[in-house]
Amino acid sequence: MPYSPSAEPLTRLADGTVKQISPFTGTEVWTVPGRANRPISHPVAEVRPLEEADRTHSCAFCSARYLETPPEKARLVRGADGGFERLDAVAASALFDTVAEFRRVPNLFEILSFDYWHINHGYEIPDAARERMEAYLADPAGVEHVERVARTSWRPRARTRTPGTRWTSGPATPSWRPSSPGAMTSSSAGATSPTTLTTPRAWPARGR
Repeated sequence: MPYSPSAEPLTRLADGTVKQISPFTGTEVWTVPGRANRPISHPVAEVRPLEEADRTHSCAFCSARYLETPPEKARLVRGADGGFERLDAVAASALFDTVAEFRRVPNLFEILSFDYWHINHGYEIPDAARERMEAYLADPAGVEHVERVARTSWRPRARTRTPGTRWTSGPATPSWRPSSPGAMTSSSAGATSPTTLTTPRAWPARGR
């Protein structure tokens, strides 16, 4: 059998992602920068029966908390005839005008960020996605929504920053941009979507 060299056991990409391949099992593991900063859920301390308000306020995907998820891509609502109607790119100021039976929203703590695809593979934002972003941010309610979600995204990172460092922030308005076509997203039914929310640059810089 001719000799066939195996893949490099350790590869570091331009964005800092480290790919490791076991020479014994072939198992490949990716270590993505910032992935450990996502919040980890905790078990419920007290179990109790649901109250009526819990049906709309229990989690960030509930109908009373639409503003706690990144800007949605689409939703299904009940039509007058009892069927379903799809609404795309609902503006922030219109989020509560209808009740969504299903929503498709980006993953706030994505596995592979836009930077991974842009820096390593030259991925660029499609024109349609950029136009949707600009339309959403043209609404003051959209800007407020994106800034709020960006703060939620960066809060875990601030708590885990390296001692002796300080954060320097980027533009006041975060950028909302799509990630790769294969990026996983969060939704009420586990749908996927190529869009994710990214926040202003905030890199640790050595304190003086």
